[in-house]
Amino acid sequence: MTKFKHHFPFDQLPELRSLPLRRFDAAAEECTIARQVPCKLSYFTAAAACCAAAQTLVDVAKPEGGTVGTNVYALISAASGERKTDVRRDLFGAFDQIDIELKAQFARESTEYDAHLRSWHRIEKALAYELKSAKAPDGVLQQMDDHDTRKPVAPVEMRASLKEPGMAPLKRALSDFPCISIISGDCATYLREVILPNDTMFCDTWSGEKIDDPRVTVANYYCEQPRLTCLLMIQPEKFEPILESKNGRGAIDSGYFGRTLFCNAGTTQGTRFLNIEVNSASVGSNHRDVFTRNIRELLLEGVDAMRATKYQRKVLRFNEEASRMWKLYYNYVEEQRGIDGRYYKIGDFANKLPDNVARMAAAFHVTERLEGDEIGIECLMTSILMWDESSKDYAQTFTRVDPDEADAMLLYSWLKEKLLDEPARQGIRVARQYQFHYVSTVSQFAPSRRMRGKSIHPLLAILARKGLISIHFDPVGRGQTAEKIRLLTPPPQ
Repeated sequence: MTKFKHHFPFDQLPELRSLPLRRFDAAAEECTIARQVPCKLSYFTAAAACCAAAQTLVDVAKPEGGTVGTNVYALISAASGERKTDVRRDLFGAFDQIDIELKAQFARESTEYDAHLRSWHRIEKALAYELKSAKAPDGVLQQMDDHDTRKPVAPVEMRASLKEPGMAPLKRALSDFPCISIISGDCATYLREVILPNDTMFCDTWSGEKIDDPRVTVANYYCEQPRLTCLLMIQPEKFEPILESKNGRGAIDSGYFGRTLFCNAGTTQGTRFLNIEVNSASVGSNHRDVFTRNIRELLLEGVDAMRATKYQRKVLRFNEEASRMWKLYYNYVEEQRGIDGRYYKIGDFANKLPDNVARMAAAFHVTERLEGDEIGIECLMTSILMWDESSKDYAQTFTRVDPDEADAMLLYSWLKEKLLDEPARQGIRVARQYQFHYVSTVSQFAPSRRMRGKSIHPLLAILARKGLISIHFDPVGRGQTAEKIRLLTPPPQ
């Protein structure tokens, strides 16, 4: 049985729906109650909004391993009728508001640009006419050179979010505005036709890799250190065939899904009853309004920052207590990726866990408007809680059952029945062919042909690693030994 040496105090994590982060918890809880939706649906959506709002303003220096952005890829699985659209509007409404403002601003700037460009062309024609009749052309040429430097620059349309963009519009948007969010309320088609065929590009963008894609007929796509946050929602019955498709399995292998904040939201359908009391007060929207205003202000700060001549994100760090706790978590995750560990079968997801925890903790620090450049323990532990919940849902959805492990557990059930019912304990002599504590006997009479003969040994090894049986050798006379099985008390889960 595997003995793990690195542990993490999960008992010290806060509880969902009772978090120490005031703005985040209040808005998500109010949304949960007002919309009567699964709490994970609102909390995970709010967490994605926090990461998207912070990605323009800050990066985070991990205690070990370099600096990363706060961008995350969130994928929320919730059945039809769970009011995903209402939750998205409640908690991502600021992005719609900013996009409307930026669009109006771009229209004004385009009008001004057209007027300035017409004026510039008139002066250019006048200088050209003057050059023809000038007796001293050098002076006119100098004026023309100066005039060229004053040619108006076309405005660039900036966006805070995009609704299911194709690859070309996405690269164009990131080239113009290096921090973008993708939002999709029902992403089945988008996931299947755009994201999964381009999973490596999304993996690179998640990691902040430079986009450098030369174009022939349009401006090049170029962006250094892009930041992209995705909020994708999907129905479970639509997600399952996508996951089992060639591109779906490929996205697991490439690590795209391993980078996602995945959530199985659950359901509240069948429990949404109205209060029939005449004077009952409805749930207000005060906390959601505060949350939206705060996100909107952060997005505007980000737009102003990127319009500055020298744009640079602030780098946050963990304070001493949070840094120590992050390292404890890192060591726990790393050890649990080994054989028989909690994350053994979801190593791709676990590999990104400490990184993703740091990203979200930094985002919480920003959106909670906490002072200073050091991230505290409350933000870190809340982030670990969110990702720990996600890891459980990810394992449930993405882990394929290993055929050998399935056979091993079937064999274990059969062994328990045979060994516990064996009458040898009552002093009755049992023929060797019925003594199922011998491996040789089990190899002959196992419940399936595929388990018999030499195939029995890897299955017994799986059970031994799980701490369900032990295998030992007993002398049987004339210097010979026999391989035998002993049932063990199963380890606690």
